[in-house]
Amino acid sequence: MRRFLSLACLALLLVSCHRGPSSHVRVQGDGLSQEEAALRASRISDVRYDLSMSLETGEPVGYTGAVTAHFKLSQPDDGLGLDFGGGKVTAMSVNGAAVTDVGYSGAFIPLSKGLLKAGQNEVHVEFQHGYSTSGSGLYRFEDPEDHKVYVYTDFEPFDANQLFPCFDQPDLKATYQLTVEAPSAWVVVSSNKEASSEGDARKTWKFPETPKFSTYVFSLHAGPYKVWTADEPAPSPGGQPIPLRLFARQSLAKYVHPDDWFTVTRQGLAFYQEYFGVPYAFGKYDQLIVPDFNSGAMENVAAVTFSERYIKRGASTREDRENIAEVVLHEMAHMWFGDLVTMRWWDDLWLNESFATYMSYMACSEATEFTDMWQGFFDDTKSWAYWEDQLVTTHPIVGEVPSTAQAFANFDGITYGKGASVLKQLSFLLGAPKFREGVRDYMRKHAFQNAVMNDFMESLSTASGVPLGAWTQSWLKTAGLNTVTVDYACKDGKIVRFSLNQSAPSEHPLQREHRTQVALYGRDGDHMVMKRAHQITYHAESTPVPHLLGLDCPEMVLPNQGDFDYAKTRLDPETLKAIKKDLGKLDEPLTRMMAWRALWDMVLDAELPPLEFSEMALGFIPTEPEIRVQRSVSEHFVEVLHYLPLRGSADRVLRDTYVEKVEKFLWDRLAQAPGGTDQQKLWFDRFVAFARSQDGIQKLLGLLDGRLRVRGMDLDQDRRWALVAQVCEFDAEKGRPWIAKEQAHDPSENGAKWALFAAVVQPDLKVKQEWIQNVLGDKAPTIPQARVRSVLRGLFRPSQPELVDQLAQRVLDGIPALNKARDEVFLGTLGRYAMPVSCAEASNRRMQQFLDHHGSELLPVLLKDAKVSLQEDERCVRIRARQAQATQTASNEGTH
Repeated sequence: MRRFLSLACLALLLVSCHRGPSSHVRVQGDGLSQEEAALRASRISDVRYDLSMSLETGEPVGYTGAVTAHFKLSQPDDGLGLDFGGGKVTAMSVNGAAVTDVGYSGAFIPLSKGLLKAGQNEVHVEFQHGYSTSGSGLYRFEDPEDHKVYVYTDFEPFDANQLFPCFDQPDLKATYQLTVEAPSAWVVVSSNKEASSEGDARKTWKFPETPKFSTYVFSLHAGPYKVWTADEPAPSPGGQPIPLRLFARQSLAKYVHPDDWFTVTRQGLAFYQEYFGVPYAFGKYDQLIVPDFNSGAMENVAAVTFSERYIKRGASTREDRENIAEVVLHEMAHMWFGDLVTMRWWDDLWLNESFATYMSYMACSEATEFTDMWQGFFDDTKSWAYWEDQLVTTHPIVGEVPSTAQAFANFDGITYGKGASVLKQLSFLLGAPKFREGVRDYMRKHAFQNAVMNDFMESLSTASGVPLGAWTQSWLKTAGLNTVTVDYACKDGKIVRFSLNQSAPSEHPLQREHRTQVALYGRDGDHMVMKRAHQITYHAESTPVPHLLGLDCPEMVLPNQGDFDYAKTRLDPETLKAIKKDLGKLDEPLTRMMAWRALWDMVLDAELPPLEFSEMALGFIPTEPEIRVQRSVSEHFVEVLHYLPLRGSADRVLRDTYVEKVEKFLWDRLAQAPGGTDQQKLWFDRFVAFARSQDGIQKLLGLLDGRLRVRGMDLDQDRRWALVAQVCEFDAEKGRPWIAKEQAHDPSENGAKWALFAAVVQPDLKVKQEWIQNVLGDKAPTIPQARVRSVLRGLFRPSQPELVDQLAQRVLDGIPALNKARDEVFLGTLGRYAMPVSCAEASNRRMQQFLDHHGSELLPVLLKDAKVSLQEDERCVRIRARQAQATQTASNEGTH
């Protein structure tokens, strides 16, 4: 791993003179260490940037700019400087003195101690920079449909310095005054509403000085965007109404439903201002839907960016609109938690992401039409947390983050999902009103400043009267997932023994204090209903619950009713028996979903054969009334197939039988679903993603060429591409001609990405070798990062283990060089989609040998993904062995 030198080394290596230091330890590709950031923050304050930019449309030209950084310095010191990644410095002065030997390293502009002074300083830098192709910094996109050019920024955690020279760390908050010259057809958007724009062939846009905030949430977006302005602004208590705008590419605009966005935005701003007790601080609220975005969205102050993947080119489902609402409200929560009050350093990233995640689900459920969003939280975000917390790479919610490189790896299910789940648990423990008062106190005290974990916990503790030191240590600063189970016994129909038992993995053996709600279930006619619910605090290995003694013996006991606890649930034997028989009779959708999650956990732990799970699902789904539960359960059908053994002819018969049964089930569900409904779209998508038999592929081809039609459903272009890609993966000869046919109808960027994916997913060794050379070879890819993602997604498919094994060593041998040459965005994509594992012991050994030889060299984001890939591959081997054992047992029983 790249090492960050200590401050003592910095002092030795930096040489100052009037002409500027000749060298610096930090070069392009390095991040910023916490030590370096702390040194600057201890010396520098009152930062203000005057920034001017000139944007060009042409890709080779890039852009030019000039920045004047004003700041107060407590004392001049070696080691101070401006971050600036990958650009060119054309002129520089410090306090009016020209610097002729800048000493720019490609990442860092050192500031000579001899030119700095105690008190006010002024550094002026003129620079050039190319547009980004990775999605970080200032990214340029040319629309293949109409050749219009758009640019936008994305800076978290350490990429504002790719736009302009700055002190790029969260605790050096600054104000920004911006002037931008751009083509006259472009609209320019930043953190303030423009004060003026003027010009003919080119316009100059002037933006007034902003409030104070961190560099990573500053932004600059420009291009011929379609602009919608809300007829009705959002109210702001005690202030001016908040104007709302929405932006999208011209060619995508016809698929955008601005009223949906504006409705949720107004609802969210009203909810948050009331909940936080602090008005929205930034004057206007713009939202931009941008192409090729690396993540889901980004909370730039008053100019939030969203991935275009939230925009569907067909009829929107309730799930589509719900996803938009959740992400809109997540980014909006950051306007308070993150933008107004900001963590001091990336070890407190949870103060941003955990809280925004928790608040977005709360706001959805209380302020929008999506009142059942806590079901979605459990099924999506919390399940992600449970999975991530059981990996070898788990980490505390608040832990050591020595550099921005490590921060990049921490945007994960622990920071988002576990952190949000723990906040939900804490609110349940303290009571929602006291929790909210604590949040309000935190906001009032630290507005426009930086804060740390202890500041937040202090506000909560003061508001609630509950000391939270021990809670903070066990929940925020210690890794690992507890498991809870119920141990009870009955006699003569009454409970005579009852306790909650807690366990912890040996790697993270801490047993925490939990607040939960235990529910006792019994029959009421044809329903399984909750007879009693009891709030209980448990903390030890075994916690007796004496006040349940003497109650009627339940048929089921669920130890986390309502999902307030954060603990993996292991069902007791009697409840497991009843769940397998009567799960569908439980009244509440969330309870059914949680029961299914407990069963799937048993599959992942190799305790329940995957085929037994799927048989239960096939019997359950036809009578399940809630589409969210149908979706949650049916998504496991493909995973079950992956977990079936694949060793000989008997295993192949087993797999073929399973495929035939599930294909028929999904096709029947599709045929029975009412036309035009969300259920119809769900079963269509599930069938397409699963189909792989000869009959299934023929149905996909029939849908493509029109021989088969789904009553009441028009196939949108993205669903047509899904059909093409699935055919290509399982019958390349029949699928390949459809790539060109669909491209002729769909010249869009979405079409280009789909075409790449469909080409690479073919079970064709030569095709995959060519693309490995193109994107993983010695030279950087010639296609943008977003298209690289499509290629890497298609390379190694679970359905193609032989090809994975043939290509694995070639890819693994090339990773050390890629680790040195490529950025975290590329490496994160590589690690997520293209680690060559094939669910076999030989594959396990291959990945382990790779980690043994190269693990110490890898950047955190790539090392983490490699470890996760190995662990998941080992899990797959264990689950297949469990299924093989169950199959053999059934075969033996059948012969006697």
